[in-house]
Amino acid sequence: MTTSSSQIPRPTGPGFPVTRDTNTTCRSTRAPSLRTWGRRPVLLVFLAIDYVFGIACAFSPNYVAFVIFRFIIAACTMVTILVPFVMSTELVSADKRSMVGMVIWIYWAVAYVLLAGIAYFIRDWM
Repeated sequence: MTTSSSQIPRPTGPGFPVTRDTNTTCRSTRAPSLRTWGRRPVLLVFLAIDYVFGIACAFSPNYVAFVIFRFIIAACTMVTILVPFVMSTELVSADKRSMVGMVIWIYWAVAYVLLAGIAYFIRDWM
């Protein structure tokens, strides 16, 4: 028995519309800019936007400003994650790309596990 995509349950909740809208915003800003200006200039611009709005988010005066700043950061973060990944995998031959893709993300995974271990042993951090 097959199911169509309209029968698949969709996630709902207070955070889902923001996530969906962020992904739409990211797609609409990323693809045309990458085709027009290239990867490196777009990466640098989106990193600068991430930096500026990250600082603004830390000092946001109210909750609405905080949510707007986080929305902009989320829209830019897709570019700042995917573009370096694509640039690094293009440097190696096609038969080594899967290994390079795993090596790039292994540091994040190991750090995530170490952070859980640190949090387990340091329970009274406040």
